[in-house]
Amino acid sequence: MQVFLRQVGQLTPVHKISIPSIDSDQLLAFIQELKPSYQRKLIKRILEQEDLEELYEYYTEILETKDGNTSVKKYYCGRWIKIVEDNADISQGTTGLKTWQASLLLLSYLLEYPDTIKQKRVLELGSGCGLVGFYANLVSDCVMTDGNHLVLDRIRQNAQLNGLDPQIQVLDWSAPQKIGCDLILAADVVYDPDLIPLLVQTLKAQQAPCLLAHTLRRQETLDLFLSCLKQHQMQHKIIHFDNNHFYCPEQSPILLFEISILPNPTTTSSTSNP
Repeated sequence: MQVFLRQVGQLTPVHKISIPSIDSDQLLAFIQELKPSYQRKLIKRILEQEDLEELYEYYTEILETKDGNTSVKKYYCGRWIKIVEDNADISQGTTGLKTWQASLLLLSYLLEYPDTIKQKRVLELGSGCGLVGFYANLVSDCVMTDGNHLVLDRIRQNAQLNGLDPQIQVLDWSAPQKIGCDLILAADVVYDPDLIPLLVQTLKAQQAPCLLAHTLRRQETLDLFLSCLKQHQMQHKIIHFDNNHFYCPEQSPILLFEISILPNPTTTSSTSNP
């Protein structure tokens, strides 16, 4: 049942889900916050296999209920994290009001290798709806940032929904400030060529290594990002990891980068001299 609920929580298409033996009370308590249209599809699929009166009665109650502009998804990360997301990819002029697939791969990596962030001061760039940063705050201390006030309000809303109280603040990439940290996390932040130089200068200002997950949609955009890293004396390597714990509707490849600042040749040379 736990695997089933994890799939349902993410609104995985019902035709991709194996239906186990259903506990009606447990299922109804779990799904009532989810998108009504999804609830109907799921219950209909279950009723095709099993006659459950309680589910049928609930189905008739929500038959005319409309979907709103937002919906709740639930992600299991050792505990359930609820995320209010916009249903549209772009909403109110930003892409930051939904969880993107690169965030899910980055979160999967952290779930498998929690020591990456344990006992570290973490900075997240482009926190979006907050999923990765919330998990980071469960195992460490993470400052969650974004440049859009609507997105910051969504992070606060989701933090309250999950009983969390993380440090949330605006971070303007055009005038980056140094926020003391041991590690930077970022996902799906390399998409707008105009923002890439600002992103790289923000990374450089922190003087800390970065784990960055990138969905490869346009090779030219990635090439520009890597070129800009090189210009700022920063290096990268690809971490080979594809064990995504979560359902991803997109099929675009996701790359996980470890980014660091190259040692200063002058400093290295002077250190090595007697």
